[in-house]
Amino acid sequence: MKLSIPLKIRALFFIALLFFALRIHTFYLSHINNDELIYLGLALKIDTSGLKVFDGRYNIYNLDLKIGKNFVGIKPTSDKMGTLAQLLRVDEGVESLQLSHHPPFLSFLLAFSHRIFMPARMYVASFKRINTDAIYAQWYACSIPFFASLLTIFLVYLLGRAFFCERVGLFAALLLVITPIDMLTSQKIWADNLVALCISLSVYSYWLSLKKNSITLAIVSGVCAWLAILTKQSGILTVPLVLALHHFFYFRTGFSRLQWFFEKKLLFFLLAFALLASAWAAIYVKQNGWAALWLHYTSQFASKVIFPTDFIRFVNTRPWFTHLVTIPFQQPLYIFTYASFLYLIRDKSYRRQLFLFCLWFLVFLIPAMLMQDKEERYLLPAYPAISLLASYSFIRAWDVISARSDRSAIFWKRLFLVLLCIAYLQAFMTGLPAVFARVNLIPIPV
Repeated sequence: MKLSIPLKIRALFFIALLFFALRIHTFYLSHINNDELIYLGLALKIDTSGLKVFDGRYNIYNLDLKIGKNFVGIKPTSDKMGTLAQLLRVDEGVESLQLSHHPPFLSFLLAFSHRIFMPARMYVASFKRINTDAIYAQWYACSIPFFASLLTIFLVYLLGRAFFCERVGLFAALLLVITPIDMLTSQKIWADNLVALCISLSVYSYWLSLKKNSITLAIVSGVCAWLAILTKQSGILTVPLVLALHHFFYFRTGFSRLQWFFEKKLLFFLLAFALLASAWAAIYVKQNGWAALWLHYTSQFASKVIFPTDFIRFVNTRPWFTHLVTIPFQQPLYIFTYASFLYLIRDKSYRRQLFLFCLWFLVFLIPAMLMQDKEERYLLPAYPAISLLASYSFIRAWDVISARSDRSAIFWKRLFLVLLCIAYLQAFMTGLPAVFARVNLIPIPV
């Protein structure tokens, strides 16, 4: 069944309205989480030093916190161990790890946004949990993860429409809007939504380059893949996703493996990515040395920069299957994501699409399961694929029920609608309290 254009517009309008209703709170809530203050501090360093910040200044040394009744401000200081470093209990010599743990793209955007909206004022964040006076003062910072989430949700719709159908795209976007972890991260000054956006944009741009035979779009895809790495180290996983996309959707009869590899769009994607990534690697190695392996540094960051806390101990001792449980616990309809793996065998017409999104899911799930630090937000880049797989499986099941002509079809339809309402209620009751409580984790039973 195809959707009429007015129905598509109404559905998209409803999704956008629901998005704003669930995430508009970010502009008056507090933003004093450790990572939020670090990103703001790094943005101030970039604002004052420009690219020279990478000459040993990309750190939170020489920064003071000015704590008022409702706001926390960040300002430069001549004291190396300023109050920001003291608050975060920085260990001398470990601050060079910031390039690993907090890559600069979000901080660059924060600095750029601050120059546009708040050029004459200090870098501030609300100290008060609910502070209506902060709506304008925090716009420069809160708007970045906010709109990154909105654009990612729109890209999920476009990906669903491109690879499956209009209904899959719309329902996937609706699922992501009501996903608790996205509700939470989009209302924190964190990089998770930004990296999810860069990854999704890279994949969609490369898909368009194949469809339109456009080298320009392939280069755009390579730039987005580079920006993903510049946002979080996990962005490097964009490259195998694009390679898989090229393999499954660039096919011509009689093409050899050599012709597949030397296809122009793939070469320009790899060239754009390699040139930009090499420049970034040079900066990275200059500051951290050749032995600066990401897994080594991020595993040491929590233990050296921050003394072990109850939070660190908790996330480090969560079981390996934590993410497998948290995904459907947050949004019960995500149980259909797991069911979609069965369609890899049964559904020949969409096998390539399903394989791509299952790979997308697994590429981020497996490292997240192996990591010592198991926070739900680290899996956020997989949620575009998770929502698309769940949407496809749910709609397939609904269509099977709708095709039946017996009385049981009515019962199953009503049951699905009841389950839909329960799933959305569960997501609301899990996500919104976490947002207003300003927690860092979604409360789950593992």
